[in-house]
Amino acid sequence: MSCSLACPVFADWVSGGNWSYGGYHDPSNWGAFSNYFHAYRWNWSSVTRASDSKSNVGYASAHYIINRNFGEVVYFNYGF
Repeated sequence: MSCSLACPVFADWVSGGNWSYGGYHDPSNWGAFSNYFHAYRWNWSSVTRASDSKSNVGYASAHYIINRNFGEVVYFNYGF
């Protein structure tokens, strides 16, 4: 999953867990987040900037945020 510009927030029930991802903005910062929760399985969640491939990855109940520029493409992912 990837998005650019002002990405809204999405949530989905996938692989037995809850995955939410999207963009956020405050007056001084643009960002993107990826969050995955599964009650019974070890899991991870990530968000990656396309411009320099910098990413943040979290494990277990994972919630990770990355800063980005307006209109920059980011990639969201989760897994076990």
